Amino acid sequence: MTLRPPYSDTKLAENIFNSIVSFENINDAYAVVRQLSETIGFEGTTRFEESLETNFLALQREMDTLSYRPRPMYHLDTIKPEKEWVMEFAVLLILREFFESSFLGSSHGSSHGKGLSTAAEQIEDITRHGYHWIVNVDSIAWISSYIEAEALTETLFHYITDDKLRSLLSSMIQVEEVMRNDLMVPATFSGSPLITLLYNIYFHSLDEFISQKGVQYVRCNHLALMFFKTRGDAERAYHEVHTYMTGIMGLKSKYHENQVLVKELHEATDYLQPFFEMPKD
Repeated sequence: MTLRPPYSDTKLAENIFNSIVSFENINDAYAVVRQLSETIGFEGTTRFEESLETNFLALQREMDTLSYRPRPMYHLDTIKPEKEWVMEFAVLLILREFFESSFLGSSHGSSHGKGLSTAAEQIEDITRHGYHWIVNVDSIAWISSYIEAEALTETLFHYITDDKLRSLLSSMIQVEEVMRNDLMVPATFSGSPLITLLYNIYFHSLDEFISQKGVQYVRCNHLALMFFKTRGDAERAYHEVHTYMTGIMGLKSKYHENQVLVKELHEATDYLQPFFEMPKD
């Protein structure tokens, strides 16, 4: 599957890699990691701080020379090397500045000040206005728990011309196959702080398609709901989005196209629960 470029034709600056590996940006990235470590409990924070400037310079050198490559992640692994967290946040802080302004208001992942809590607030506002018929977008097609590396790389490289950054991102985005339940499956990198930005890039074309239909729509990462005032409107939109996701996006249908899964608000607890019961941002 090939994602169409969802953003403007403006290219990222040639020297963006220098911005990412700057001492100031690495320091900003470490500040984020240090703050998160107090909540999540990263291993090795104290050891890293014992020689902070030396570690900053070493990480800057490794990123600049591409001598250190992050490993694909399968889950939120808080004991991976701290410099890997810092490296990923250093990339995220700069790339987010470029992409963030292109994301739609219905998208609540990655953007500053947005997340599950703001998505839940938008859902409450929509339902207060009488939109009580709900379609769970995830029930239409199998939304992968990993981002297709080839498609994502192609999309990113439409805007990124810096060879060093391309090489670093390729190593971060690469998907390796792992054995799970006796099957070889692509590894996810959901343990990376980049995942929310990657979800936004991956699903931006879907966000635009649904938005152009005038549908009340909320998405946070892979969680996405559409809201309607009548069952008929919900069913018509279901078929249109089903065609887009399985045709244009190339995702595999979960159910037969004629099996429409639409729920009224009082029956849709399973649709709404992830937005209201998961830990908030």
